[in-house]
Amino acid sequence: MNTSLFWILVIVVGCVVAFAGHRLLLWMESKGWIFYRHSGNSGGALGNAFMAVHSMLDSEAGRAAESRLHEEKKESESGEPPISGA
Repeated sequence: MNTSLFWILVIVVGCVVAFAGHRLLLWMESKGWIFYRHSGNSGGALGNAFMAVHSMLDSEAGRAAESRLHEEKKESESGEPPISGA
């Protein structure tokens, strides 16, 4: 009986710690310190693949996919040119 009570207590404490960590990460995300669940970049490669397939079926989605890829390319190209020298 004592051993089973110990394991139940370990499971309960583990769940409480996991929930507290989850809430802490959500709070940090709300402050803008990290990207955890609700924010961040769009779907990535898989999202782009689905968008491309959908664009074949719907012309409006095609324009949205082109716009999205153009914006991502524009963001990645911003900044100063690399410094050359040796």
